[in-house]
Amino acid sequence: MASAPLKPLIKGMAFMLMVAAAVLFGQWCASELKEAEAKDTRIREEHIRRQAEQQERFKTEDAARKKRAEEAERRERLRQEAAELRAQEETKKPPLDVGAAFGGLLRKAEAGDAYAQFVIGEIHYYGITRILSQEMDEYAGILLGADYVNRRQEFRLINLPRLPAADMKSAFPWLLRSAQQGNAYGMSGVRNAYMYGRGTELDRVEAFKWAQLLVSYAEATEAGRKPAYAGLNRVFRAAPSGLYDSLTPEQKATVQQRVAEFRPKKEKP
Repeated sequence: MASAPLKPLIKGMAFMLMVAAAVLFGQWCASELKEAEAKDTRIREEHIRRQAEQQERFKTEDAARKKRAEEAERRERLRQEAAELRAQEETKKPPLDVGAAFGGLLRKAEAGDAYAQFVIGEIHYYGITRILSQEMDEYAGILLGADYVNRRQEFRLINLPRLPAADMKSAFPWLLRSAQQGNAYGMSGVRNAYMYGRGTELDRVEAFKWAQLLVSYAEATEAGRKPAYAGLNRVFRAAPSGLYDSLTPEQKATVQQRVAEFRPKKEKP
């Protein structure tokens, strides 16, 4: 046991240790609290920074959206102004009555003109819109005259006939009437109709009959055309040889028999 004189010393040392421990614990708590406060401050600052960045991004995106909307509105305004100018310019052009031209051609076809019948058939087959396009100037010129083809931008087309967009079924009877009169152009259309079953039943025998006939009647048909038709070589192309070879000997004999028996039947006005 400690002697009596040492007891106060030991107690004093113990007390000092307790005080030191309390001081150290207090310092540690203060340090932790300070660090926690600093962390909270950093979190708040980061949150504020992110909010500021997000607001700035929203402002930038909103400004970009407004700029795009303004640009789209400007383009639409320019488009409308251009359309109005085109419409004004269009009204200044002399009108070209497509319906009247079609009616005149139709009357010729109904009266028995084989070439007019062919053209009416082509108009039905391709559709009036495509016929009037620059792609098919030969037909547009037949329908509306050479002036339209040479100066198409100077005319305003009016009164377009209401026809099917593209209908071989209504085209076929006109092409057949033309072909039966010995018109090679009509024969070409009928050949294609039978060859691929467009507007009529597929019939390869009948197709090759017309394929051979159109070559025989090409010169006579073209002799009556003034001016000459620009698409002559394209229309009078040879029939696919591979398909002809696929016919049986009996079918080929039938083709030759029908070719030999064919006689043009001119329609009387």
